[in-house]
Amino acid sequence: MAEVKVKNKQQQTEKLEEVVKKHGKFFEYQVVLKFKEYFGYIVPNDAYTDPETGNSREIDVSTLLVREIKEKRKKEIEDFFFPVIIAQAKKTSLVLLCYEEISSKYVIGSPIFSGIPSKIYHKDYSEEIEDFLPTEEIIHWYKKPEISTQAIILPRKDKINEKEEENFYKTIWYPLINSIIYNVNDHEKSWYFDPEKETINLQMYYPIVVVEGLYKISPFTNFKLKPTNHEIFVIRYSSKDFQKNIIFDVCTLKGLERVLHQIEKETEKLKNFMAKNIKKLKASAILEAKERFFKKHE
Repeated sequence: MAEVKVKNKQQQTEKLEEVVKKHGKFFEYQVVLKFKEYFGYIVPNDAYTDPETGNSREIDVSTLLVREIKEKRKKEIEDFFFPVIIAQAKKTSLVLLCYEEISSKYVIGSPIFSGIPSKIYHKDYSEEIEDFLPTEEIIHWYKKPEISTQAIILPRKDKINEKEEENFYKTIWYPLINSIIYNVNDHEKSWYFDPEKETINLQMYYPIVVVEGLYKISPFTNFKLKPTNHEIFVIRYSSKDFQKNIIFDVCTLKGLERVLHQIEKETEKLKNFMAKNIKKLKASAILEAKERFFKKHE
């Protein structure tokens, strides 16, 4: 009799475990663990203030990488590059409608940076930091033959649920976009500019959407549904204070590790490029700090 009770209790526990593992929160938990495994330091359920509503919102997981830009012959490190990775996870299946596009930041969009220097000063002209850095040669976004700007929640029972798609925008794309805007604004006002001692302090943003199932339809697939683990998605976002093409990595849990590996590798390359050009970057940071300082005290 005792053995029967133990067996029944074990079966009940297994059923409960099965239910828990089907929950969306457990999928989110798996994504958080993958970030933890890869980077060590992470912030699960990271809070930010919605720049539109002023309300507190959450991102499933975020992490800040620290890239030290070291000048030769100097022991101390004053200059830093901070890649910011933010991710939302959703236990759903997504279909991306893909098409071939020119792999250029002028078409797809540029990486989003905040901090200083935001531009590089040359003798006769200046250019934005994203134009100075070799982003097209390094960042994986520009190495994919196709992109997508439209997504469909995989239909259930041959019926597309438009409300579910609207909810996906509100709970996945929208929080990531507003988290970027919040972080950009917060970073821009988080330190005092000293025109004499300004250093390099740059952040770059990587938004990631992780879904349970990912499919694509494109001319390359003869317009047939094809499973995939990683694609690039672009939202052309415009509000009163922020206009930008925002580039997302969309991947499955299986594809996430490769995406994180690519980000780690390419941000090291960007850091090395900055180290080789540190004098130009530091001189530009000081000039820009002077501009901002005098503008603030006009």
